[in-house]
Amino acid sequence: MVSDKPRRKTDWQRVGAIAGVVAAVVAIASFVASSSSSGGKGGGGSNTVTGGSPESGGTTMASPIYLDELPVTDGSPTSKRDVNASGTPLAHGVSLGTVGTVPGVPNIVTFQLPNSYSTIRALLGVDPTSAASYTGSFAVRILAGDQTIANTTIDQGTLCSVDVQTGGSRTIKLETYLASGEPMVVVFGDLRAINGTDFPNEPSANACP
Repeated sequence: MVSDKPRRKTDWQRVGAIAGVVAAVVAIASFVASSSSSGGKGGGGSNTVTGGSPESGGTTMASPIYLDELPVTDGSPTSKRDVNASGTPLAHGVSLGTVGTVPGVPNIVTFQLPNSYSTIRALLGVDPTSAASYTGSFAVRILAGDQTIANTTIDQGTLCSVDVQTGGSRTIKLETYLASGEPMVVVFGDLRAINGTDFPNEPSANACP
């Protein structure tokens, strides 16, 4: 009679081998799951997204905007868009009349920016069609909130540029009044808010005094 003891030993060896294979499969599956949860895409590690909203820890940069595309929150401009700044026709801008204005009683128009912008730029001039045979001098101011960021005087025929910092304020006020001569229309041509990058092909002029 042949003893079955060697056979029992072989069966236990087979059970042990199967258990080892199962353990190896479980270990491999666990490793794959761990790699996937750590964001291993295209080179491993977490996926980094530049930009994004401030809430997600990134930064966003608002695109430049012409103020004539915004609603006026206070005041009444003579016109928005299609302005004439001292003989230079521009598709964008805001113009303010000066009839009845004097120092201390300017014509004021207010805009509220939809985002935070660092800079306001514009070409200042006088609409030559508003009183072609007259001459005049006009005080012009731009305010960010309650802070004056541009303060100059322009004459009929003047075309000059302003490039001023907003200080983070989203409230922009335009002011003008007749300093001398006859009332005409003052133009804030291509009036825009930017964050570093401007619209392409913007016309330029010497800085306002």
